[in-house]
Amino acid sequence: MLELECVFASYDGSVVLKDVSVKFSKGVNVILGPNGSGKSTLLRVCAGVLRPVSGHVYVDGRDLYREVSVKSLIGYLPHREGLIEDFTVIENLLFYALAHGLCRDEAMRLIREVVSFFEIESIVNRKVATLSRGLRRRVALARTLLTDPKVLLLDEPTEGLDPEFVRKFHNLIRGLAKDRLILYTTHNLQEAMRCADYVCVVREGRIVFYGSKSEFEQNMRKYLKVLEDDVSDTEW
Repeated sequence: MLELECVFASYDGSVVLKDVSVKFSKGVNVILGPNGSGKSTLLRVCAGVLRPVSGHVYVDGRDLYREVSVKSLIGYLPHREGLIEDFTVIENLLFYALAHGLCRDEAMRLIREVVSFFEIESIVNRKVATLSRGLRRRVALARTLLTDPKVLLLDEPTEGLDPEFVRKFHNLIRGLAKDRLILYTTHNLQEAMRCADYVCVVREGRIVFYGSKSEFEQNMRKYLKVLEDDVSDTEW
């Protein structure tokens, strides 16, 4: 459903992704790599936010950068949430839903569902600027799931969340992964292993490993050396 073919991407003339070719499988694909390795850039390219210098990105066999309508299949949670600070929570969610073509009645029905799941009923009328990082993260996650995307791109989605809600979120992700493709970056190795069906290791803009969780575990020592600057909580 999501494939990159010979992708190069850069910021300000500096190449960040280098000849990336990978076909992600349905399920939870956890992206691991040292800081600055290109994890967030990989998600930005897959989301249609950062056009690659060369190469192609395909979603359901369609070129993401040639068919704009393909973006409707994607839900993207960036590391910086991108919420509108002066809007209330409900205004942010409604604006996002309407911008994605939902009618108001359907938008409100879906908003009620995600507000309930993410336990943010008490803050729907508060401005985003007044919220803690953890609450902002919940709002951003709720927004990302509003349009029922078939491809979910989540950049460190649990950062700032309390442990109890992290467990609830992991259960949600496992359920969604049954019929979706999810890319999920994290700095926590134990979290990665709890969620992952597949693991992708990125180093200096290149994919050095992509395979099942069991294949990754068989080569754990080798890849921990690659990841040592990035992952935490590595006890087994």
